[in-house]
Amino acid sequence: MGSMVSKYDFIMNKLSDIAPVYIVQASSTAKFPYIIVDFTTQNELDCLKDELFLDVDVWHKATSKEDVFMKTEDLADKVESCLKYLRDSDSEHGYVINQINRIRVPDEDKTTQHRKLKFYVKAYNRH
Repeated sequence: MGSMVSKYDFIMNKLSDIAPVYIVQASSTAKFPYIIVDFTTQNELDCLKDELFLDVDVWHKATSKEDVFMKTEDLADKVESCLKYLRDSDSEHGYVINQINRIRVPDEDKTTQHRKLKFYVKAYNRH
């Protein structure tokens, strides 16, 4: 199994053209829109495997009278297009990524929109 850093780098490189990408949480100075990525597991031992879940959170906030709902959906569509059914590789791994779901997460602030996309990731060692 390769390092988690290489897996995060691979995903961040794929998504960085869509919006700024942060790992686990956005910085306190992050400007909307942005993406947060996090690999999750069912339990501690799963992190030893090359089968992981990837959570991708898309955040956007209206800055004017723009339709923040449609812009957020557009960003989520771009993430889906980038990762859904992806078969790709880097110098350490081959990756197979499949989408599990996409949900709207309500926010108390009605001008903020949040989409959570979950993917199943299988990483194969190339060595």
